Amino acid sequence: MKKKIIIGVSAALIVIAAIAAGVITGVSSKKKSSNDINVSCKAVVTKNDDITCYDWLKKLCNKTGVEAENYRKAAKENGYITDSDEFSDDDIASGGFIALTSMRAMGEGKMQIYLGTDDEISDNTNIELAIDKDLIAEDSLDKGFSDEEADGILDKFDDLYYGEFWPDNIENVSYKENVSQLEYFDIKDYKEDDNIITLDDSAARNLKKGDTFVFDYKGDKVSKKIGEDMGNGTFSLEDPEIEDVFDTLIVSDSASIGIDDIISYYGLDNVEVSAGNPVTTLAANVSGNIHSKGFAIEAAVNDDNELEVTLTDNDTHTKYKLPVKQKLNKKCEKFSIKWDVNNINVGAQVKYTLKNGLKYASVGVDIDSEISGKIGVQGNFSDGIFLCQTPAPIGNHLVAVNVALYIVPTINGSITLKVEVPFHAGVSYEKGKGVNGTMGLRSSMQTSIEAEGKMGLYFRTAPMLVTMKSIPLLDAELDMGAEADAKRTGRPNGQICSDVNINAPVFKLGTGNESVKYKNKKSLLCTMNISKDCEFESFAKSKSLHYEILADGTKQFVDECTYNEQSENDKPKESEASTEAPTQEQIIQGTDTKESGSLHTYKTRMAEYFPEQTTFYFDYPDNWTVVSERVNANTEFVIIQNDNGVQIEYSAKDNKSGIDYGGSTVLEAKNDVVSKPRYNSGEELVIVKTKDYKEYSRTSPDVREYDDGPERYALMPASTYFAGCSTGIYRGCYFETPKETMFYSIPSKKLTDKDREEIIAILKSFRDTP
Repeated sequence: MKKKIIIGVSAALIVIAAIAAGVITGVSSKKKSSNDINVSCKAVVTKNDDITCYDWLKKLCNKTGVEAENYRKAAKENGYITDSDEFSDDDIASGGFIALTSMRAMGEGKMQIYLGTDDEISDNTNIELAIDKDLIAEDSLDKGFSDEEADGILDKFDDLYYGEFWPDNIENVSYKENVSQLEYFDIKDYKEDDNIITLDDSAARNLKKGDTFVFDYKGDKVSKKIGEDMGNGTFSLEDPEIEDVFDTLIVSDSASIGIDDIISYYGLDNVEVSAGNPVTTLAANVSGNIHSKGFAIEAAVNDDNELEVTLTDNDTHTKYKLPVKQKLNKKCEKFSIKWDVNNINVGAQVKYTLKNGLKYASVGVDIDSEISGKIGVQGNFSDGIFLCQTPAPIGNHLVAVNVALYIVPTINGSITLKVEVPFHAGVSYEKGKGVNGTMGLRSSMQTSIEAEGKMGLYFRTAPMLVTMKSIPLLDAELDMGAEADAKRTGRPNGQICSDVNINAPVFKLGTGNESVKYKNKKSLLCTMNISKDCEFESFAKSKSLHYEILADGTKQFVDECTYNEQSENDKPKESEASTEAPTQEQIIQGTDTKESGSLHTYKTRMAEYFPEQTTFYFDYPDNWTVVSERVNANTEFVIIQNDNGVQIEYSAKDNKSGIDYGGSTVLEAKNDVVSKPRYNSGEELVIVKTKDYKEYSRTSPDVREYDDGPERYALMPASTYFAGCSTGIYRGCYFETPKETMFYSIPSKKLTDKDREEIIAILKSFRDTP
């Protein structure tokens, strides 16, 4: 497949040049009725643990940067489902439903560009494309898909969204009738920084105040408006608005950014060069592409608290110090950042017509890079520490993506970080639907962190879509990084221990930000008061590390703390010493679980946003990790998972989903009290084992009985009548604290005896004291 770059989402787009550019193939652009295909949303052929329609919509929404309390509603608002799609949330999603909603999520404007059409994209066309491009097999339209299989389809979604359906070299432009087009011989002098132009007499006499014209300058297309006539063919200039220039502007293309582009932007004469190794002949592949090792961006604080930025060519090791010295307003110590960049690719799409205005715009980046560094700083640099920038011309230089690069530390303490994430990310605007964001992780991320205190460290790519070097259309801020919380403990023998909890990779996206400007001008999106901020949590994984610096200076990551020295005063007297090994319950109920090295304690966080909420604690062993966290004033979700894939969820929220009686399918469960937790809320709580044994429909006489149904363990009030509901959340699974709170294992038919022991021990450790 031809490599395409990235980014974009929809808008209704008239593509006149698409077919001529060789974009499309194989699918008719004739308008079809949206009712000309009958895709059943509910799977006919299913297997255990196939994904439901609602869970699929949640995955799809999260993939496209949409987070919501109600994902069905969110999917409808974003056009992924319509009123004609008939399904219940707990129906098993068919392959046809998965394919159709995926194709709709591509965005109609994007697909119109690909198909070279201005017609609405019918359901039939979407399904044909999904099959033709191997998003889904034709014989799988009626089948269900497991959670893992659904993730595989979303990976294919990424490949198509950022590849096949991203056409290159699309360009259709027409200027307004009153816009003059100057030739190079019409221009005697142009001072870009002063915004002044001097024209030949013949060209000057045809222009007056308020007129708009376009011309070529250093390979770029530039548009300006006459401000004042200064005499002798000289005019002061103003930046026009898009409606002053274009009748039609349709562009779709991509470009790469390398070290030469950044140096060229600042000017080689302004860059301090330190020679590296002699330049050797670089290897090329059969297509003639050079195999470059990329470049590194290094930033360090000098004695005057100024940030100095240096580029290093990884092929020749030549260093280029940029004319960028940023005075930091907070004192930094030991500030040293290295950003290794293998490649930066940018893409842009835009459709503007005088009749409909800005219908569609998209911008984004595809980066393969690694960041590492040491920082000692107190404070928050959430606005970012600027490193460098460069424009990337797109297509025939009608538009450009101006890319600014930042480091964004939020730190209290000293940090050493290394993180590697190849990713693609983008922001798009569609008239009538606002802005949307997409973020994709192209491979696994590796991290290593030594920390004291709390930190968040990101690198930010801030691309802005600009046309005619004067009209900024769409801005974006795309952050990738890691967060860590470390507790540092000094030992009497000189050993230093740090318990570090890492959450990575963390992606953040924003657009319509007033602080992001091009030549001191806000983007069109910002002036339209259209903005968005979101965080992509689905990629993030939590990891707990124990890091030690031994007395001899040795540094090591270990599973358990190696310090075991006790002073004589701390050693138990012989009469006090126990000869029996502690039980699992005794370990969990101990107050020194972190010291033991075998358990970790989780502290819930909603009280940080809603002080009335009770703060809870629970313990989990080393083979469990936190895989998902989300918290605000209204909702908190935490999921921990063991090596066997078994999950326990803690949740607190406003609505009483635990007593939802809706839906057409009802589950009934057998229930047994197996233990009690440490927490006592005033009403007795018990740990209950629930096992599904019957499923029936409210709308039909069908009854399904399980010989060995899914099994879960949950905290429940002792007074609750235990039964099942259509959502699979048992009615007794909540208690008020004052939010609705639940703590339970996810239903599973694969629990081992070891899983059950660990689940019960974790639920028993639930408490409101550290």
